[in-house]
Amino acid sequence: MGQALYGVFVCVASLMIAKGDGLLPRLVGAVIAVLALGAIALLGRCFRVMGGAAPRPGSGSPGAGQPGFGQPGPGQPGFGQPAPAPGFGPPTSPPGAPHGPGPYGPGPHGPAPYGPPAPPAPRAGRGGLVLVLVLVLVAVLGGGGLYAVKESGLLDGDDSTTTDVAESPQAPAYGVGGERRARWATGAPAPEGTAPEYLVGGDEDVVVHVTGTLVTGYDVATGKKLWDVEDRSGDFRTCAVTPAAVGHVVAVLMRRGDQGPCGFLVAVDVRRGKQLWSKGILGEGSGAGMGTATVRVTANSVVSGTQTAPVVLDARSGDVRWTGADQPDEDGEARSLSGLEVAGNSLVASYGDGLGGSTALRRFDLRSGRVTARPSPPKAPETPTPKDVLSVLSVEPLVVSLGDDTNADRFYFSRVGDAWKPLRTDAVEGVSARSGPQEGMVTDGLFVKAFTTDDRSLDVGFDTVVAAFDLESGALRWQHALHRDAGQVVLLPGTVGGAVRAVASDHDTGDQLYAFPLEDGGPVRGGRLTVDASLSGAPSGLNDLTGAVVQGERLVVRSQVDGTLVAFPFPSKA
Repeated sequence: MGQALYGVFVCVASLMIAKGDGLLPRLVGAVIAVLALGAIALLGRCFRVMGGAAPRPGSGSPGAGQPGFGQPGPGQPGFGQPAPAPGFGPPTSPPGAPHGPGPYGPGPHGPAPYGPPAPPAPRAGRGGLVLVLVLVLVAVLGGGGLYAVKESGLLDGDDSTTTDVAESPQAPAYGVGGERRARWATGAPAPEGTAPEYLVGGDEDVVVHVTGTLVTGYDVATGKKLWDVEDRSGDFRTCAVTPAAVGHVVAVLMRRGDQGPCGFLVAVDVRRGKQLWSKGILGEGSGAGMGTATVRVTANSVVSGTQTAPVVLDARSGDVRWTGADQPDEDGEARSLSGLEVAGNSLVASYGDGLGGSTALRRFDLRSGRVTARPSPPKAPETPTPKDVLSVLSVEPLVVSLGDDTNADRFYFSRVGDAWKPLRTDAVEGVSARSGPQEGMVTDGLFVKAFTTDDRSLDVGFDTVVAAFDLESGALRWQHALHRDAGQVVLLPGTVGGAVRAVASDHDTGDQLYAFPLEDGGPVRGGRLTVDASLSGAPSGLNDLTGAVVQGERLVVRSQVDGTLVAFPFPSKA
């Protein structure tokens, strides 16, 4: 039993030798294997010394083949003869031997009662040595076999099989072909704790990074820090940032302290690196801002909201142009503003407090603040958790989502005429498909989004599925599982060659470009993003993507490793 137990240790050590990540775990496995094999040999020797070797039939062991030792003799009970009745007295001599041995052994002049003396014991066997040699052979062959299997990529969870990095032949047609080497890398301020950070396309010359109270601009061509704008008091924290600069303006929505309402706006001119204005948009005593912190910038306006209404300000001066009227519910109480989105001269606001109340949608004229439409909101299927957090994803066409406070499991809808079409997100393949970190994008009549699904064949335990839905019918047009240990997939704005492009990060293989043809030609793997270690400011790794923007002829990514911004060549056309 002890030898079997130590045999288990040998097997475990073989796995460590075969699959160990580095020299140290392999050495530890070798030491364990040697100690376990030594223990097996020692136990075998102790077993023999203690007389544990089992007798073999016919080998001359005492009484073998003699009457009274497993084989009944004449006149003794056996097969076909009844056994004597049991009694309680002292043992008696067998019939015909009145002067035989007493109950405690043979008499002084007769032979032993069980036959002639036993021959000398055989020499100790070599079974223990053979067992040790066999186990050593199994360990060597097993370890070597596991190593060979590992190298050939046949083990589940092995990086060489779970992540395919081979570039697709069609990649150049979509502008994602060829390995991309970093042009520059520079450190960027890291967020405090779990605070969010944002990477914003400024204009042709500037990329903007925002975290905490700091807004920093970097030269797109060289990575040189151009300027920073900061709240020197340290009182404010970023809630939301405009997705891109418009008219050289980036707007930041902030809160006072870690728990205050998001109700303080700052506008920055990214061309000059100057703060244009700052303004509080919540009245005195307001306990909260809008439900989902949002700020947008147009050619001449900055748009955000209070707890109950959207607010539109002049982009250059910060003067309030208009504040929307409150929208009462069935009880006459002002509805809570949930979120908003802007396109052209339209602003669509969603309402709902996320507490099981009713939801509502309102369309405003961006120039005047007049309500132009009151579309009825969609209804979510019955679920254990009420889905009453309504978010606007697109204005033209109108696309919304319904979720709960966690927004982990959402329902998506597109407006077709006067009706809502539910998007068939339930058709996304995989275990426990759920919304990924990016909201998704609307392009060419499709809603394209990345979903996260559980996949235990991958080291991180989950996979990413990119799917597209037809906005007219709601049907799933196509879907593609990336089969990579992806940290995140960032869909890049716009299309090239009729395809949406993306950057996918991977725990082991780093970042790689992708293209997803809208007509479902299958996913196209592009070139990998690589960083030369000799490059000034290069991160130690590029495998944890937290943001990506296209700026001019550059793709700038934010790598969480070492808190670095890295830029790569990325033509706007194929």
